[in-house]
Amino acid sequence: MNAGERNYVFVTVGAGDVFAAIRSLINLVAAKGIPLRPHLAQLCSAWLDAYIFHDEYEHLRRVIEGFSMTNYIQASAIRRLPVPPKPRPPLAVTDKLRTRRLPAVRSAAAAQFDSDEIATWPC
Repeated sequence: MNAGERNYVFVTVGAGDVFAAIRSLINLVAAKGIPLRPHLAQLCSAWLDAYIFHDEYEHLRRVIEGFSMTNYIQASAIRRLPVPPKPRPPLAVTDKLRTRRLPAVRSAAAAQFDSDEIATWPC
């Protein structure tokens, strides 16, 4: 909204003509194509229900329904991308894993001792 539009809304609210201020905002939002969230469009519709016998009720109802239709079209046009799977956490070393030990690599001296012992066996 430009400064003149904002000033009109503030002065109109200050003068006590809330209907004129909100009517102006609804028309500006529609004219400028400002997207409204669906919940806000529903609030506008609920607000308008209090003015069912006003001369501009039908016009504002169509404008607000246009907000809802625009939001529906925009929401359905969004292409939903698949969500990638969450990465699995790395495996943690637990006490259970620590108790299982791999066979130790034998030193060359221990291997020599075994071969000397085997050589003394009677065949």
